Amino acid sequence: MKKEKIDISFECHYPFSNFELDEIDFVRLLSIFLDNATEACHEVTHPNVEVLFLTSNNDISIRISNSVKQKYEKFEDMQKPGVSTKKNHSGYGLSIVEDIKKKYNNLFINYGFSDGKFVSNIIVEKRKK
Repeated sequence: MKKEKIDISFECHYPFSNFELDEIDFVRLLSIFLDNATEACHEVTHPNVEVLFLTSNNDISIRISNSVKQKYEKFEDMQKPGVSTKKNHSGYGLSIVEDIKKKYNNLFINYGFSDGKFVSNIIVEKRKK
């Protein structure tokens, strides 16, 4: 099996604290997005994954972007359980993301395509007290 080289950049300029998500949910979110990003890179000539953590007013923004071979026309379908663009995959990743998102009123996640990349934005707002 051939190992593929993926250019990865990671930026996190400031530590963040008082994170307002359960750590397990946070790790699950990151794992799903990073797994999807690296797998999508296996299909492109110049694989690239970028991860950026930003903090502002105690809110945390995470942006994960990766090269993609094509833009998926019916992306909404990929958020349903059992739907996948990958061969031999269960297709539960993004539906799990949607389930986690429903648990928190301060968690906002959106996805899209921009300049040949798939971009996921995760925002965790500080809860109002």
